[in-house]
Amino acid sequence: MTIKNGVRFSLPDSRFLIRGFVFLLAIACFAPAPWAAAENLERAGTTGVWLEWSADKTPRTLAPGADLACPRPIATGDFVVELAASTADPDSLRLELQISADAYRIDGASGRLTCSSSEGIRTYLQKPLDVELAGGLTNRPFRLSVERRDNRVVVSWNGAEVYEAPYGRDTVGHVRVTVGSGSADLHAFRVAGLMPTLPEPVPVFVSGAEGSAYYRIPSLVRTPSGTLLAFAEARRESFLDTGNIDLILKRSEDGGRTWGEPELVYEEGGDRKVTCTNLSPVMDAITGRVWVFFLVCERWNVAEYKLMRMFSDDEGRTWSAPEDIRTTVGNEKWLSAHPGPGHGIQLARGPHAGRLIMSGWYYMDGQHGVFVFFSDDHGATWQRHEPVAVGPNETMLVELEDGGVMAMMRPQHRTQSVWREFATSKDGVHWTSARRMSWFRSVVCQASVLRHSWPAAGRPGRMIFCHPASGNYSDTSVHRAGLTIRSSFDDGETWPVKELLYPGRAAYSDITLFPDGSVGILFENGDLDTYGRISFMRHMPLFADCPSGKEAP
Repeated sequence: MTIKNGVRFSLPDSRFLIRGFVFLLAIACFAPAPWAAAENLERAGTTGVWLEWSADKTPRTLAPGADLACPRPIATGDFVVELAASTADPDSLRLELQISADAYRIDGASGRLTCSSSEGIRTYLQKPLDVELAGGLTNRPFRLSVERRDNRVVVSWNGAEVYEAPYGRDTVGHVRVTVGSGSADLHAFRVAGLMPTLPEPVPVFVSGAEGSAYYRIPSLVRTPSGTLLAFAEARRESFLDTGNIDLILKRSEDGGRTWGEPELVYEEGGDRKVTCTNLSPVMDAITGRVWVFFLVCERWNVAEYKLMRMFSDDEGRTWSAPEDIRTTVGNEKWLSAHPGPGHGIQLARGPHAGRLIMSGWYYMDGQHGVFVFFSDDHGATWQRHEPVAVGPNETMLVELEDGGVMAMMRPQHRTQSVWREFATSKDGVHWTSARRMSWFRSVVCQASVLRHSWPAAGRPGRMIFCHPASGNYSDTSVHRAGLTIRSSFDDGETWPVKELLYPGRAAYSDITLFPDGSVGILFENGDLDTYGRISFMRHMPLFADCPSGKEAP
C-alpha cells in the first residue's frame, strides 16, 4: 500500500488480481494490432486500473454542510463504496452518500434509508429504496455499503443486504459523503473501482462567478496563431434558456493551460431580459477572419427574433457591427432560427474548397428542423438552400474525405433518444434523407464532431465525435454524463475506438485540433450540478499516429 498526497491506494484483492492477470495475458497473446487492444481497454475501463481509496482511519467529525469526496471518479464497471459512521444525536442526523447523481439518504429522525436520483436512472422510482434502519444509529458505528455487481446495484445496511436492482449507468462518476443536518463522526470511507488516469479539466467559466449565475453552450475555435477562443452564454440571473443572457469569450495563448478575463462579444437591452443565444463561430483559415452567428430575441418561438452575424479580424479583440441576416438565410414561416451550437466548418477539399458552412435549427408548425447556410466569398454573402431534416435540431458538420459533408444531428424527442441521426451531402448544400446512426447510442444532448486527419502515407483518415455517452437511453429522463470521444477511420461508417475522458456529469461540448494531433475540448460539467462550470481539457487520442492502413478496422 502506498500513500500519495494524503490518498491511500492499495492493490485489489485476489479476484481482481486474477482478472487483471487474465486481461493482460489476453492482450499479450491475442492482440496483434492496436485496434483489438483498444476494445479490451474499453472493457477494462478505458485507461483505468482498479484502485482503492480510503479516508484516514482516525475518525473525523463532519458538521452540517461538510463533505468528504473521493479525489478520483469511478469510470465504469463494478465498484464498492462503504462508509462507517456514528452520531451522538441520531434524531437530528441527515447524511447522504452521493454516487454520481444517486443520493443514498440516512434520516435519523424517521429512522429510514432512502435513495433518489436527480437525473436519468429511474430505478428508484420504479423500485423505491425505503427501508428501516435496523439497529438504529445509537451507541455504535453504523455501516452503509453500495456495490455494483454485473450491472446490478446492491445496498447493504450493517452487513445485511436490504436492496437490489438493475444499475443502468454506463459510467459512474464522483463519490462523496455529506451531512445535511446534525453531525457525524466518520470512522471509515472506502471507494474501490476503476479510476482512470484522465486529463485534468481546467475551469474556464464557473457558474456564480464573474457576474453570471450560469454559463452554458460552449463553442471553441483555434486561430492560425494558435490562440484559443472559448465562447459561452453568460446567463446573468438564472439557469433558464431565456432571460438576460449575454455572449462572452475568454482567450488562451498557451494551449488552454490558462485563460484570460471574460470579454463581452454582444449584449442587447442592458438589464432587460433580452436573450442572446446559440453563438456559433467559424474560422476562415484563408483570411484569418473569425465569424460568429447567434440568435437574439425576447421570447422563443414567436417569430420575433434576429439572426445576427459579426466578424473579427484581430482574433476576437474587436468585432464588426452586428448585422441581421434573417431575411437572407431564414424563412418567413419559421418562428425561430438558432445557429449551431458549436463551430462551423470550411471545406478543405474538392471543388468547393474554401466554402464556409454553418448549421442551424428552426422551429415551425410545432416541430424542429435542421438547415445549413454557406458562403463562397469568405463571408461577404450568405445563402441557404433546402432544409436538411425535419425533427432533429442541434447539429454539427464534418468534412468527408471527398470534400462532402456529414451532418450529425440531435434527435429532439426523448422517445427517440436511443440513436442520433445523420445526413450527407456532396457539397454541403444538397442533402440525402436523414438516417439513424444505429451503431452507437446517445442521450438527448448536443454533441460535437471534428475532422482530425486525412488519409496519408497508407494511413486512414480520422473523424472524432464527442458526446456524453452515459445514461439510461430508453428512459424519458436522460442523465448527461460520461464525456466520451469516439473515432472513425472510414468516414463515419464505423466508430470502433471509444475513450472515456470525464466520467462525471457532462453535457454540451465543442472540439478543436492542435498541430500535434491532440484535441482540445470545451465542455459543460460539474459535480452536483451538470452545469456548474465550462471546462477545457487537452487530450491525445489513442493511436493518433496509426502506423498503417492495414491496421484500420
